[in-house]
Amino acid sequence: MGILITSEESSGTASPLLLSEHTDTVSDWKSAAESSPPYSARSSPKREPLLSSLEKKSASLDSCNSRKEKLASRSRGHLKLTPKDQKILDVMKSRRENERACCQRRQMLHHQWEREKRQEEMVKSTLENIRRKMIRVANLKSEKNLNEIWEEESKKLEDIDATTPADDGSMTHRSDQLLEELIKKEEVRVRMSNRRKQKKKHQEEKLQDLTREEELMKKMLQEKQEMDSQRASQKKQTMVANNVAKMKKVNTERFNKYKTQKEFLNTQERDICESLSQVLAQQQGQVMDNLEKLTNERVVLQKYKRKIFDKRLERSRNLKHQGEKEKCCGRKAVEELAEETQQKVQTHTCSAHMKAQKAREDRLHREISHASNMKRINTYLELWKEKTVEHLSEKEKRLEEIQAAREQQMNEARASAHRSMILRNKLRQYYDPNNFDKKLLEAELYIKMGSGIQTAAKNLSSFSIS
Repeated sequence: MGILITSEESSGTASPLLLSEHTDTVSDWKSAAESSPPYSARSSPKREPLLSSLEKKSASLDSCNSRKEKLASRSRGHLKLTPKDQKILDVMKSRRENERACCQRRQMLHHQWEREKRQEEMVKSTLENIRRKMIRVANLKSEKNLNEIWEEESKKLEDIDATTPADDGSMTHRSDQLLEELIKKEEVRVRMSNRRKQKKKHQEEKLQDLTREEELMKKMLQEKQEMDSQRASQKKQTMVANNVAKMKKVNTERFNKYKTQKEFLNTQERDICESLSQVLAQQQGQVMDNLEKLTNERVVLQKYKRKIFDKRLERSRNLKHQGEKEKCCGRKAVEELAEETQQKVQTHTCSAHMKAQKAREDRLHREISHASNMKRINTYLELWKEKTVEHLSEKEKRLEEIQAAREQQMNEARASAHRSMILRNKLRQYYDPNNFDKKLLEAELYIKMGSGIQTAAKNLSSFSIS
C-alpha cells in the first residue's frame, strides 16, 4: 500500500481528515483480505458441475417423491396400510424431507458464498481504484502547489522591483532580504523534495513488500492447487483402474460365453456341410455308375454288331472260294456256277451292303440318341449342381440371418441388462445401499414363493427397513 501525499503535507502540515480516511480505507482493505475465504473454500470449475448434478438429483428426487405421494394418495382410498408399512412410509417421508432440506441448505449456502465473494471482489476493486486515484491526485496537487509558489514569488519580486525607488542602499538591503528568503524557500523546497523522495521510496518499499506477499500467496495457492489436482488425478486413476478391471472381467466373461456359442454354431454348421457333402457325393456316385453302365452297354452292342458283320464277310468269302473251286472242275459248270454265284454274290453283297448301311444308320442313330441323352444328363447334372449350390447358399444365408438375429438378440439383452444395472444402481443410491441387495433378494424370493398377481399391498408389505 502507498501513503497519500496531499498539498498540506507538501507545505509541511498534513490534514487529519485525509489521514483518517486513508487509515479507514487501509483497515477496510485489510479486513476484506483477511475475511476472504481460503483456497479450499473457493469455487473451482469442478465444483460447478457437482452442484448442478446435485440440483438435478434433488429435482429428480422431488419429482419421484411427488409421483410416489400421488400414488400413495390414490392408493390410500383403496388400501389400508399395516402399522409396519405405515412406519416404513413415515421413515421414507422423513428421509426424503431431510434430503430435500439438505439440498436446499447446500444450495442456499453456495449462493450466499458466491454472493459474498462477488461483493468482496467488488470492494477490493473499488478500494484499489480509490487508492490509485488518490495517489494520482496527491501527486498532481503537490506539483501544482510548487508551480504556484514559484509563480507567486516571481510576481512578488516583479512588483517589488516596480514599486521600489532607485535607491542603491535600500535596494541592496532589499535584495539581500529577498535573497535570504529565496535561500530559505529553496532550502524548504529541497527539504520537501527530499521528504517526498523518502515517502516515495517508502511507498515503493511497501509496494514491493505487498507484491512479495501477493507472490507468496499466489505460490501457496498454486502449490495447493497442484496438490489438489494430484489427489484428484490419483483418485481418478484408481477409479479408472477399478473400472478397467471390472470391464476386463465382464468382457472376459462375455468373450467366453460368445466363444462357446460360436463353437456350438461352428460345429452345427460343420455337421450340416458334412451331411450335404455326403449327399452330393452319393448322388454323384449314382450318376457316374449310370454313365459307366451306359458306356459298357454301348461297347457290348458295338462288339456284337462287329461280330455279326465279320461272320457275314467270312461266309461271303467262303462262298467265293467254293465258286473258284467249281470253276477249276469245269468251265461250264464254273461259268454257270460263276453266273449263279455272281448273281448270288451280287444279291448277297447288295443285301449285305444294305444290311451294313442299315446297321450303320442304326448305329449312328443310336450314337446320336446316346449323345443327346448324355447331353441331357449333363444339363440335368449342371441344373442339379446349380440347385444344390443355390440351396446351400440359401442355407448359408439363413444361417447368417440366424446368427445376426442371435447377435441382435444378445445386444438387446446386453442393453437391457445395462439399463437394469443402471436402474438398480440408482435405486441402490436412492435407498439404503447396505440393505438394498438383501431387500431385493427377499422380494424376489417372495415373488417366487408367492402365487397369483402381485398387488401393491403385497409389494409394500414385502419390504422392511432394518
